[in-house]
Amino acid sequence: MNFKPAKKDLIKIILTYFCIFVILEILFYSFVNYQKSNIIKSYLNDYTKNITKQIIQSQNDLNAYARLVFENNINNQEIIDIIAKASNSKDNEELSLLRAKLYNKLLPTYKTLTSNDISQLHFHLPDTTSFLRFHDPSKYGDKLKKIRETLNFVNKNQISISAFEVGRILNAFRNVFPLYKNNKLIGTVEISSSFDQIKKNYLKVYKTSLNFILKETIIENKTFDELKKFYNKSEYKSYLNDTQLTNIDNMQLSLKEIKAIDITLSNDVESRLEENLAFSVLIERNKYSQIVTYIPLNNIDGKIFAYIIHYSFNEFLNKIKSNYYVSLSIFSLINISLFVLIIMSYKQKIKLIQAKKISQIDALTSIYNRLGIDRRIEEELERHKRYKDNTTIIFFDIDYFKKVNDTYGHQIGDQILIILSQLVLKFLRKIDILGRWGGEEFIIILPNTNLEKASAVAEKLRITIEKYNFLEIGTLTCSFGVTSLLSNDNYDSVIKRVDSLLYKAKKTGRNKVISSK
Repeated sequence: MNFKPAKKDLIKIILTYFCIFVILEILFYSFVNYQKSNIIKSYLNDYTKNITKQIIQSQNDLNAYARLVFENNINNQEIIDIIAKASNSKDNEELSLLRAKLYNKLLPTYKTLTSNDISQLHFHLPDTTSFLRFHDPSKYGDKLKKIRETLNFVNKNQISISAFEVGRILNAFRNVFPLYKNNKLIGTVEISSSFDQIKKNYLKVYKTSLNFILKETIIENKTFDELKKFYNKSEYKSYLNDTQLTNIDNMQLSLKEIKAIDITLSNDVESRLEENLAFSVLIERNKYSQIVTYIPLNNIDGKIFAYIIHYSFNEFLNKIKSNYYVSLSIFSLINISLFVLIIMSYKQKIKLIQAKKISQIDALTSIYNRLGIDRRIEEELERHKRYKDNTTIIFFDIDYFKKVNDTYGHQIGDQILIILSQLVLKFLRKIDILGRWGGEEFIIILPNTNLEKASAVAEKLRITIEKYNFLEIGTLTCSFGVTSLLSNDNYDSVIKRVDSLLYKAKKTGRNKVISSK
């Protein structure tokens, strides 16, 4: 009979709660990562919208300036007369004179424009023939109808337009205005800013970095052959870099650093570049977090032909990571504390159960003591009243045990009690209960056993004990009283009855079994 708590039960409990701990950690980790992903996604969406608005605003500032110049310096009678004569002339010499006159007249205006981030002042005749490029006066007379949708749009609709467009020489944010005389369209004028100038204007306000990539097919189809050398492959498939772009001093990143970032991101964003949507990517690089924003530029027909790329350092990821690790740490600490608390609580419970059981165990024989057997009898009485089953009690003691102690000493006497207890335990079933009543007296509880069977058990046990060789003393005998639990029994009545039966066995010769209901 072993009343010690099984180690395997404690191990089972520890493993169970450890599994729960791990599952909770995984679930919380997944939840926090999901939340983190949503927060980052939402932040990047808002960030993309904000950067796009900033770029557009920087472009709109230059557009507004271009319109102001058009209204104040170009759309006047003298300029209109020059363009009107050119649109009606077929004489090359006359056209050259008109071109020179226009150039000299507007050169101061053009110099002012270039000092204010406007790169191009370009006049065209109604048939889209280039009349005068202020940025390159030697190139004129080429038809632009097939490559300049903005001119076709203005000529057709006779309203101004602002749009980004690749040209034969420059890629620019173009403002194209119609020119009229007597309500007749006599030509158009373009006031444009290159990406470099947009970049300069933007960096006056925002401390960041910008880059620009163009669709390779657009450059191949539109740019003068001798100018294609100014483009090379970018890190993004099907896109080119404009090598004429400058590395402005107040940019946060050098072109070399920008290239390194582009190499890192090119494969990941390649498919997104074809979606015609602005988007941002959050990356960690050199212990800093950066956000790279891609803003598409479209032709008039809505097709992508270029991207402005915005690079900025950002503390958002570090804050998110910090909050992420703090949340995980706090949850893990709570989870671990709860795990330890549960295990400690269980171990304390085990100790209490052990202490309670030890208080009911006989220190010498390791079977129930008087307190323990009393409680088991009370439990069996309660069960008998509820289920009306057969339960019997055997009360026995060792005959002339005092003589054993007197003859061989109490140490041998104690050994006899231990050996007897083990002998009886081997004889009993697992459901049977053995207790030491006191001294040399013992009680056996036999659940689900009627009086007849219990008497037979007692008789077999009596014979077994009688034949057993107990150390130095040889053999000894025991006297038995056997009774069944009755429906009206209580603790006192059943103990009194079985005790009287034992007493009768001892008085009538010992080494016998006396049974009765």
